[in-house]
Amino acid sequence: MDKKRHKLLDNPILGYFLLAIYGGLFSLAGTYLDVIIGMGIKGYAGERTTFGVIITDAKGVGNAFTALIAFYFFYRYFSPEFKGVFRRENFFKGLAMIAPFLLAHYAGSFISWYEFGAAGIFIALLRALAPGFGSEIVYRGLGISNYMRTIRSEGEIMPIFFLSSLTYTLIRIIDIIEKENSIVLITLTFYIVGTGMLFGAVFIRTANIWTCIFAHLTINFLEYARLDVEGIDGTVGGMGIGDWVTAITGICGIFLSLYLMRSKHHKDIMRIWRDRWSISAEAKQ
Repeated sequence: MDKKRHKLLDNPILGYFLLAIYGGLFSLAGTYLDVIIGMGIKGYAGERTTFGVIITDAKGVGNAFTALIAFYFFYRYFSPEFKGVFRRENFFKGLAMIAPFLLAHYAGSFISWYEFGAAGIFIALLRALAPGFGSEIVYRGLGISNYMRTIRSEGEIMPIFFLSSLTYTLIRIIDIIEKENSIVLITLTFYIVGTGMLFGAVFIRTANIWTCIFAHLTINFLEYARLDVEGIDGTVGGMGIGDWVTAITGICGIFLSLYLMRSKHHKDIMRIWRDRWSISAEAKQ
């Protein structure tokens, strides 16, 4: 079977950034769709300040929908070579990898609910769809999948792990840098690094995006449903006991991710991704 090529995407690093931009444009369109949806759902849309400019914004259903559309076009372009990452295989394997992090994070979130109260469950669930689907597809599903299509050796695995983690961290920090006080910003930075690395590790290890979507969606849902969380972006005013629990959990995610990405697993990673891309072992030599 002839393998479909792409002049720009065949460069693994350039391809990652091009697909991040591509997915980001779809997410931007989804934001406008969410603003329209917010006209019919009270509390769904809101105002936010970005570099001194007040805008009406919303993220949720529309953002998730357009991210899925972006991935569908990517999938169709490389089909039937690409089997996709929205599959059942390895979902529970990935869930077992990330379970310690999730259980600790859930505990911290429930402590925060006890400290500050919970409200807006339905709206929180809708908003959590954006990071659950949007962030996972844009920063991991597209770029990492394409990168694994192009590499030829186990030694090329770790660069995409660090590159995707760094990109996710920088984008998230830019998004919150104006909204949080210094203590919250510092702790959130370590937290974002940990979650970005962990989600990337799980996706690379399993080639299954559902685990990361489930994890990202559920932890954001629990945080967005807090009574003290302000606005559509989940800004918090300070650090309660639950916040420190989740922050420490995020930092532990750094070490867990490095444990999951040990070199002993690289051969299995190559095998899994060769299968996802219908690439024979001989073709990788």
